[in-house]
Amino acid sequence: MTRTRKNVPPLANQPLANQPLANQPLANQPKVSRESCVPPPEPSLDLLVPYQGMPMLRWCALQALQSGCGPVTVVLGANADLVEPVLDGLPLEIVGNPDWKQGMGTSIHAGLRAAIAAGCERAILTLGDLPLVPSEYYQTLLATQQRIGVPVVASSYADTVGVPALFGAHAFEALLALPARRGCKAVILLYGANAAHVPCPEASADIDTPEDYQRHLK
Repeated sequence: MTRTRKNVPPLANQPLANQPLANQPLANQPKVSRESCVPPPEPSLDLLVPYQGMPMLRWCALQALQSGCGPVTVVLGANADLVEPVLDGLPLEIVGNPDWKQGMGTSIHAGLRAAIAAGCERAILTLGDLPLVPSEYYQTLLATQQRIGVPVVASSYADTVGVPALFGAHAFEALLALPARRGCKAVILLYGANAAHVPCPEASADIDTPEDYQRHLK
């Protein structure tokens, strides 16, 4: 199910508190999903905790929108009826994933199909609980891909790689072939030396529990 928000004011005319992250299908550029902006395969009410004066998901979606990389798509699964209202008034597309219980891979599939339908040549996948990742970082991923020409550009942090990550059209088939319970890290590793890694320590600071949230407040 896809719901598109229309007739919203330009982003530049919206106050900061009324803007946010999530899945970002880009026409001829990236797409963010809450994996990145594909929500996790479990209830995602953690996305509603306040951050910078607004629900965390809204803040994260704002960073994706302000990056200027392209249109943003948010994939919602668990508790979608409670989560969707925090995105009211934002110029983005919302895609529902009724199969969210099967695993994160189904949200990646839903977001990527929306990006392909929009004619995207690249897709950025990210999460709605990475509030410390700044909007400029998405442009860094895009610039790295354009400069080096590799099909995958992933974030590196805490001795691993993951989202936010940019995937060129060459990698779409592998993403769509992901098992329901696998995330996109499997595709990043599949590309090996053909995947660039950009340091992003902020990506290690996701918020999955109340304890995580309290640590970020300190």
